[in-house]
Amino acid sequence: MSSSSASSPAASSAARGLNRNAVLFLLLAVVSLLLAEQVATGWLAFGDRLNISRRDFNLTEIVVIVGGVIWAALAAWTSLSLFRPRPSDSMHDYFNEGGRRSPAITFVTVVMAVVGVGCILIAIQIYTGWIPLTDRVNISRRDMNPVEWIAIVLATFWGLLNLRTVLGFVRREQPAWSWAQWALFLTAVAGVVYLMSGLFDIPRSLPKGGTVLDAMPRVLELIFPGVLITLTCWLGYSLVTQEYGGPRVGKSIAGSLAARARSRDISAVQVPAGQMIRNRLSRSPGAGAIIGFVALFTFFTVATDLFLDPQSLASALTNNVTRGIVAIGTTMLMISGEFDLSVGSLLGISGLTFLGLMTGQFPPGGPRLDPITAAVLTLAFVGFLGALNGWLLIRTGIPSFIVTLATQLMLRGIPLVFIAGGANLRYVDYFDEPPYI
Repeated sequence: MSSSSASSPAASSAARGLNRNAVLFLLLAVVSLLLAEQVATGWLAFGDRLNISRRDFNLTEIVVIVGGVIWAALAAWTSLSLFRPRPSDSMHDYFNEGGRRSPAITFVTVVMAVVGVGCILIAIQIYTGWIPLTDRVNISRRDMNPVEWIAIVLATFWGLLNLRTVLGFVRREQPAWSWAQWALFLTAVAGVVYLMSGLFDIPRSLPKGGTVLDAMPRVLELIFPGVLITLTCWLGYSLVTQEYGGPRVGKSIAGSLAARARSRDISAVQVPAGQMIRNRLSRSPGAGAIIGFVALFTFFTVATDLFLDPQSLASALTNNVTRGIVAIGTTMLMISGEFDLSVGSLLGISGLTFLGLMTGQFPPGGPRLDPITAAVLTLAFVGFLGALNGWLLIRTGIPSFIVTLATQLMLRGIPLVFIAGGANLRYVDYFDEPPYI
């Protein structure tokens, strides 16, 4: 097989990727022009518009209009270059062989420069108090909360990282190629989160009794920035990773054993950011749990402003702390290949024993103990019941499923015998003040 025929599938795949990106760049140009047109005609408002005519634009709106037109021209220029690519337009030639600065490279450089400057401006706006985060009622602008400090640090770091990558592109530094794909990938993810936040805000912005057309300006204001950020950064990431990756070692089929081993070594393979994340997750047994946690955390964070509120977090932890403690022990047991069906009954007995020791009901007619002593004795008693499960399992050889099923039914009967008629045992029925620990 000749080298030209062997490389034809890769060339055709790259051509399809370029054509797809060219179409998406045209879409980006249309979205940018549409954004500028909506602001210019007064359908979209940015900044304070109170008592201001639609014919009078503020500085923010002027920047958006001019920037939208320039961005559309840049996207259209990049799209045209992708439809008719030149041999010297490759990213590899630019960094390794001093090739020309193609429109695609210019687009990526401008995107990272805009992101870097924008992050720095956001950090300054938060620091000066023009962008408040969380509740700022009756709080001086000079007094910033921890959320604002974290946002300032992250925005400053991300802005400096993008600007340093831009400098690396200008100097043709090889590491900048790798930094750019991570910077654009993570910024695109942030754009998706921002877009989701806007979508969740749409139902709250719809006027009561109004039509969809009445709410259209507000809807566009919520989704336009997220769509523009996501599409722009994802296209930049696609351009950077079009040629990125592949082993940095030669494919030797002859020579010494060490040379041939190095040619088969895949540890030196460099892959794009998205592929690297997928590879790492595929090697992790808990990848599903990691993805699910990140997805749910992101969903609830952008869906409501109350999710990260300290009172909401405290309430969620309070409601699930007992289940979490039980789940830790059960998880370790299941890792070893065993079961314990009696944990629910043991949990009920532990609460019953703790209250019984403090109220004098356990043993019947016994003294009333302080909370610390009652908690220690409760843990010892429940630990004995758990050790009984283990003893039966080891001595009899019966599967843990059967042993714990039997002890579950046995332990369920303890509350019925311990308290007459199975009545509820409540601390407030014996004491007026809550326990002091």
